[in-house]
Amino acid sequence: MPDPTPSRRPSVQDRNLVDMFFTRADRLADRARFRHCVHGTWRDVSWQDAAKRVRRIAAAFLELGVRRGDRVCLMSGTRTAWIECDLGILSAGAVSVPIYPSSTAEECAFILWNAG
Repeated sequence: MPDPTPSRRPSVQDRNLVDMFFTRADRLADRARFRHCVHGTWRDVSWQDAAKRVRRIAAAFLELGVRRGDRVCLMSGTRTAWIECDLGILSAGAVSVPIYPSSTAEECAFILWNAG
């Protein structure tokens, strides 16, 4: 894996997390972005492949009718797919509302009620 130390400061063009992600994906296209275990074998996911998935996820949300400012709940354990879904939600202009899978029904209701 490459050194995780930031190689540059965010530019003025990087207005938000989504911009920063896609700027970085363009710059580091073939380099490993994620490493995850699949059936006991560690696999790399390139920045380019991660960006493609984020764009597909965003397009799917838009096709489902999600619009700018809508709240989208994301219930998942910690995994690379969570990051891609979160960025897809943000890319669609929606607000990500994360919920831990271990949350009780009452906690989920509270989070959903407070999400707007």
